[in-house]
Amino acid sequence: LFRYREYSDTSAMTDLISFTVSVIISRLSPVGCLSVIVNLLLRSTSVQRLCFMAAIAAALFVWHPRPALAADPVTTKVDFSRQIRPLLSDKCFRCHGPDDKSREGDLRLDLGEAAHQSAIVAGNAGDSELVKRITSDDPDKRMPPVDSKLELSPEEVELLTQWVAQGADYTVHWAYEKPQRPALPETSKHVWVRNPIDAFVLARLHAAKLEPSPAADRVTLIRRLSLDLTGLPPSIRDVDRFVNDERPQAYEKLVDRLLASQHYGERMAQDWLDLARFGDTNGFESDSTRSMWLYRDWVINAFNTNMPFDRFTIEQIAGDLLPDADASQKIATGFNRNTTYNEEAGSDAEEYMVVYAVERASTTATVFLGITMGCAQCHEHKYDPISQQEFYQFYAFFNSVDGELGATGHDIPLPPLLSLPTGDQKASLERVTTELTGLEKQINALVAKVELPSAPVESKPADKQQTPTPDKGDTAVSSGEVAKTEKAKPPEPTHFDTQLAWEDFEKAREKSELPKDILKLVKLKEADRKDEQKKQLHDYFVQHAYTATKDTFEPLNKRQAELTEEKQKLDEAIPTTMVMVEMKERRPAFVLVRGDFQTKAQEVTPNVPAIFPPLPSDKPRTRLGLAHWLAT
Repeated sequence: LFRYREYSDTSAMTDLISFTVSVIISRLSPVGCLSVIVNLLLRSTSVQRLCFMAAIAAALFVWHPRPALAADPVTTKVDFSRQIRPLLSDKCFRCHGPDDKSREGDLRLDLGEAAHQSAIVAGNAGDSELVKRITSDDPDKRMPPVDSKLELSPEEVELLTQWVAQGADYTVHWAYEKPQRPALPETSKHVWVRNPIDAFVLARLHAAKLEPSPAADRVTLIRRLSLDLTGLPPSIRDVDRFVNDERPQAYEKLVDRLLASQHYGERMAQDWLDLARFGDTNGFESDSTRSMWLYRDWVINAFNTNMPFDRFTIEQIAGDLLPDADASQKIATGFNRNTTYNEEAGSDAEEYMVVYAVERASTTATVFLGITMGCAQCHEHKYDPISQQEFYQFYAFFNSVDGELGATGHDIPLPPLLSLPTGDQKASLERVTTELTGLEKQINALVAKVELPSAPVESKPADKQQTPTPDKGDTAVSSGEVAKTEKAKPPEPTHFDTQLAWEDFEKAREKSELPKDILKLVKLKEADRKDEQKKQLHDYFVQHAYTATKDTFEPLNKRQAELTEEKQKLDEAIPTTMVMVEMKERRPAFVLVRGDFQTKAQEVTPNVPAIFPPLPSDKPRTRLGLAHWLAT
C-alpha cells in the first residue's frame, strides 16, 4: 500500500482515504493507526496531505466516541419478541423476572409497565438505568453481576441500547396475537403457483435465490400420497392404474380415493393419539392392561367422517356434559382419561388425584393452546405470561372426576367406566339381573321371618358324621412295599344350631372361607358391633349356616350363586372404556406451594389465563364452558 506513487495521484488518494477510514472506523490499535497515518503524511505531496487531512477529520468525526446511549435510533426496528425477550429471559429474568422468590431489587423486566417505571426511559437510552448498568465499567454496578456467570456480548449491549432508544416497546409474543391474513406475495401470479400457499413458498425460494424442484413422476407421486394419507405403500395395481390414467383430474381423484380409505383415519389418528397419551396399559410399575380401544376407534372414525374441529374439540373435552349426551360423545372424553395411573403399593391416593388433574390441565393446554402451561405448576412461568395461580385456575376444570381412584392395585378397573353391551348381551344381562333381583328379594323376605333362639344352648355340629374308613383294598404299592393308608379327616361342619357356635367355629379355623366383610364382623367383639353389623351377621348365618333353615335356603343359595356367576361372565365380556363424569359438587382446588399437594395456599375457581380472551359469559364455568372457549 505504501507504494502509492506507482499509481496516479487520484488512485493513490482513493487508496489513502479508503484505508484511513477503514482503519479508524474499525477501531484498530491507536498506536497502529497513528503510525500508519504519520507514514502516509510523510510520503504524500502537499495536495495529497490536504485531501488526506480532510479524510482524517471526517473519519475522526464519524469515529469520535460520542455516547452510544444518545445515538439516534437505527432505521431497523428491533423486534422485542424475537430479539429482546429471549435475551432478557436468558440474561436477566433470573433476578428480574416473574419469580418473586428470586427477584432482586424489586425490579421486573418481564413486564413493560414495571420496567418503564423503574429502569427504562423510553426513547432515551442515556437516561435509562438499564443501559447505564449494562454499559458500566464498575463491576459493582455492571449488570449482569460478575458472580452470576452471565455476560452480555457487545452486540447484545448494542441491541438493548437500540431497543431502548427506539422506545422499548413491550409487545406480546406473536403466539398471543390474533392472526392476520397477510397479502399474497407478488409471485402469486407465477405459473408455478397453484394455490395461495404456493405463493409464499415460491417467494421464500426466490429470496434464497432458489427455484422450485421439477415435478415428480407419477410413481413417486402415488407413493408419497399413499404413505402420507394412509401410512401404507401403494399396491402395484394402484401404481399402474394411476400411471396410465390420462384424465386431467387423475391426481385429484387419487387424493379422493385415499381420503375415502379406512386407513386414512388410522394414519391421521396416530399423531392425535400420541398427543392424547393413548395407551392400553396404565404406564406404572406392572403396567396393567386397561380398555381404551373404544376411544381409539372414536378418533379414527372422527377423521374418516371429517368431523368438524369444533365438535372434535368439544366432545373430547366435555362430551359427557353435553345435553342428552350419547355413548359416542361420552367415549370421546377418554381424551382426559389416558393419563398414567399408579399401581404401586404405599402410594398416596390424594397425591395422585392431584397428579392426574395436573396432567390433564397440562396436556389440554399443550394440545389445544400450544403452550407449556405445566411449567407453572410449581412457580410462575419463566417465559410465558402465566402465573402459578392461573395454572391452578385452569387445573380446577379437571380435578372433579366422579369415582376416580387416586392410587390402585394391579389389574383393578379405573372408574368412571362406560359399558357398551351388544343387543344380545344387553338382553341376557337384563334377564339375569331381573331374576337375580327377584331371588334376592325372596331370600331377604324369608330371612326376615326367621327368629333365632334368644338364649344360647350347648351346640354341636348338625352335620357331624362318623369318620369314614377306607376300603380294605385301598393300598399304594411303592418299591415292593405296601404303604399304610392314612385315616381320612372328617368333613368340616357347614350348619349349626346357634349363631354363637358358628362364630366360635369360624374364629377357630385356620383358613376361613367366609367373605372378608363377614369374617371381619365375626372377629369383632359382640360389644363393639353396631346394630347394622349385628343384623348383617344374623342374616348371613340364617341364610348360609343355620341348621333349621338349611333345607329352605340351600336351593335358593345355589341358584343365586349360578346367577351371580353368569352375571359376572357377562360383565367381563361386555366392553368398557374409561370416561369423564363430573362430580355433583366440585372438589375444591388450591394453589399448591411448589406443587406440593400437602401445602395448600389460596383456593381458586376455574378460569383461563388473563393473556387470553375471557370465557364466554353465556357458558358455565365447567369443562363444557372451557370446551366452547377452546373451539371459539
